[in-house]
Amino acid sequence: MKKKLENFLKRPGVKKMIVGALLMVIGFGLMFAVQKDEKTVALNITSTLPQKFSVFRSVPYTATKADVMEFFWYGCPHCLKLEKAFIDQNYESRLARVVRPDGKSPTRMKIPAAMSPLWELHARLYFALEKAGVTESTHFKVMEIFSKNIPKTNKQIEEVLNELASSVSIDVSKIMTDMYSQETNLSVSHSVDLSKSIGIQGVPSILIDGNKVVELGKGMGYTDVSEVILLLMKKDRG
Repeated sequence: MKKKLENFLKRPGVKKMIVGALLMVIGFGLMFAVQKDEKTVALNITSTLPQKFSVFRSVPYTATKADVMEFFWYGCPHCLKLEKAFIDQNYESRLARVVRPDGKSPTRMKIPAAMSPLWELHARLYFALEKAGVTESTHFKVMEIFSKNIPKTNKQIEEVLNELASSVSIDVSKIMTDMYSQETNLSVSHSVDLSKSIGIQGVPSILIDGNKVVELGKGMGYTDVSEVILLLMKKDRG
């Protein structure tokens, strides 16, 4: 067998044919590798954070009062962690510096989800505090208080407000009254309707441009949320 192979290799043109075949195989291998690399590079270039993490879902357009609508619940530990991430990343100031393709800066608004009687009670507190003109830091303090002990009754809500009043100038009695005002009733109703229309299943959830919902999970962490929002804010609405 060895001798036959040696005789075959001695034939004119055989070695050139073998070398040519080897070069062809190598060439195909390199071409495949280059194509694979080009595909990877293309994916890396075209992949945006939302595509990478598969974290936003499209919903039928809903007219909203702000570009970014942040659904939350005072008693949600994930919402508290997200707020801390926003603070650490200077999210609010970074969002304010974004100039959208239409030349305008994006607007931001919080919406307390009222998906249960308890959540509705807390949503009423949020809207009453908003009417009182409290700051974002005050809402954050409320979330921290709730993280230790979630109030479930009006009496317990009043105790939370009394604790808050030791460091923030608020009228506890007026806030308790405003929780059940007609204005608050309408705000709660709007929150419920908006949550249903875009299919909010839990919090935190962020509605962007009235047609994209960003949610935690599927590879999306607390520190990714602000980056995704900022990225979407720089894109054309649609």
